[in-house]
Amino acid sequence: MDKNSIRKIFLAKRKTLSIKYVEIKSEIIRKKVLEISLIKKCNSILLYLPVYNEVKTELLIKDFMKQKKDIYLPAFFNNEYQIRKFASFEDLETGPYGILQPVDKFSADAENIDLAILPGVAFDLKGTRLGYGKGVFDKLLSKSNAKLIGLAYTFQIVDRLPKEKHDLAMDFVVSEK
Repeated sequence: MDKNSIRKIFLAKRKTLSIKYVEIKSEIIRKKVLEISLIKKCNSILLYLPVYNEVKTELLIKDFMKQKKDIYLPAFFNNEYQIRKFASFEDLETGPYGILQPVDKFSADAENIDLAILPGVAFDLKGTRLGYGKGVFDKLLSKSNAKLIGLAYTFQIVDRLPKEKHDLAMDFVVSEK
């Protein structure tokens, strides 16, 4: 199957998830992420704010803030996605596609990101990530040596996905199982 066909299947399945399912599974995934020893060494973390029933990250962001980590989010300014510093949930505005993003207009350098925690439509057993097809994270992190963690529900993990040269490969994919 090609990427677009796979995307349609997994996005349709994710769309049917209940709020309760998303909350329960996201909490299990959050706890598993916090157990990863690598995170203790990381000071700057790029995350995402969830849309369309993605694994929730708000509590994870709060956990990292308590640990005094620098938090970054993708933001769309000047017709491109950039990495912006997250200050608080009150300092967000709605960007394109209805996704919340930092108000802060200062763009951060991807080379300074230690860890990126990313959403995905699907992942495979080798860590290949299938996103929405815009290449946002692939472009943002192309010059970064950050460790990459994908967050997914178990049904989003498959044996094999098509992979192109520019596609990011996750170091870890964390699901509820």
